[in-house]
Amino acid sequence: MSKISNLYAMSLFDVCLDDGKVDEVFSDFELVLKVFKENEDYIKLLNSYAIEKIEKEKLIDEAFKENINEYTLNFLKLLSTKNIMNTFYDCEKTFRKKYYEYKGIENVNVITAIKISEESKEKLKQKLEKITGKKVVINLSVDEGILGGMIIRFANSIVDASVKSKLEDIKKHIFS
Repeated sequence: MSKISNLYAMSLFDVCLDDGKVDEVFSDFELVLKVFKENEDYIKLLNSYAIEKIEKEKLIDEAFKENINEYTLNFLKLLSTKNIMNTFYDCEKTFRKKYYEYKGIENVNVITAIKISEESKEKLKQKLEKITGKKVVINLSVDEGILGGMIIRFANSIVDASVKSKLEDIKKHIFS
């Protein structure tokens, strides 16, 4: 992440915190992120030097004015008029990180060999909330290369309960 995106996101977070708008802007960022991911050319357009600043502001108003908070709207306009809209993704990550810290939420990455059911995900979430003492948000991904089990990453911890790592441990013991 760039220093600029960190600075902008942290400044926005601080202003939102002071004015009680943190939850609203966090929700807005999720909506904007979804729109940008579904329309990748739109962010390129808003970052273009070929489009006048006034025109960029109109495009942002047309797309978002009725659906997001004025803080988020003005933030998007600022990024666009400075031709740094491409930093939005990093700004969103920084804002999300600060939001999670503020709300006491632990972001947990879980890698499994196969897709797990919502029921299993919920049970895992409850166990992790007991372990961390925080509300947990789980990001699931599948990697067939781990063969079975799972790898859990959160804070500064990694729990590798994959079949692949167990097999590698056995191999080390046999050949050492």
